[in-house]
Amino acid sequence: MEVKNNECYTNFYGMDIARDKACSMVKKWHSLIEAFVQCKTADGYTLRLFSLAFTKKTRKQVKATCYAKNSHQRAIRKKMIEIMQTTVQRSTLKELVKIL
Repeated sequence: MEVKNNECYTNFYGMDIARDKACSMVKKWHSLIEAFVQCKTADGYTLRLFSLAFTKKTRKQVKATCYAKNSHQRAIRKKMIEIMQTTVQRSTLKELVKIL
């Protein structure tokens, strides 16, 4: 947008995972849980965050699949949203970018 002395001012558009990385994270026989939240930071910026979660096998699991029931997915999604909201509301945009 603008250059002053040795400083460059830009608009922050967003951060995203590359497609090949996203595809490599998704596995067969596992559940993918997605959640998003839109909330304000401590300094007044509105952000929309998206997050992904995956189920995993337990140590002594014999069964090939490790799917999550819909009720478990809702509970996990609720916890994900709660964590994202509290983190965003407590920190400024500068601190949040460092966290991410």
